[in-house]
Amino acid sequence: MTREQMIDVLEDYCNGNICDSCEFCDDCEKDMVFSEIVDEKLKDYVSRIDEKNTDKESQNVCELVGKRTEQVKVLKKAAKIYYPDAMKDVLPLKEFVKNITDKGYKVELTKDNVVSDTVVNIYKEEELKE
Repeated sequence: MTREQMIDVLEDYCNGNICDSCEFCDDCEKDMVFSEIVDEKLKDYVSRIDEKNTDKESQNVCELVGKRTEQVKVLKKAAKIYYPDAMKDVLPLKEFVKNITDKGYKVELTKDNVVSDTVVNIYKEEELKE
C-alpha cells in the first residue's frame, strides 16, 4: 500500500467516526495531519483499522448464522370509505375504526374538505412478493 493510499484510508476513517469513539483518540490531537506522520506510524494505524473492520465483519456474519429471515410485509389498499359527519350519532368513528382493526386491517383517517366527510382508507397487510 502506498503512502497516499494509507493517508486516504486514515482520512476516510476519521471522516466516518466521531473523535471521542475513535480508535486513535489517545494519539490524535483532533484534525491530525496524516501527511506529516512517518510511514511506520501510518502502517500501524492502517493495520489497526483493518483489524477493527475485520472484527466487525466477522461479528456480523456470526450474528446472522442460524437466523431465519422473515418475510417483509407491506400494506395494500383494500377500500376507501367516506364516513359522513352525520353518522357520528349512529356509530361513533372510534367504534367504527375499532370494528375494522379488530378484523386485522390497518386504517388511515383523512379529512375530505370538499364533502367535509372523514375518509377511512383501509389497508390489508400482505407479504411482499418478489
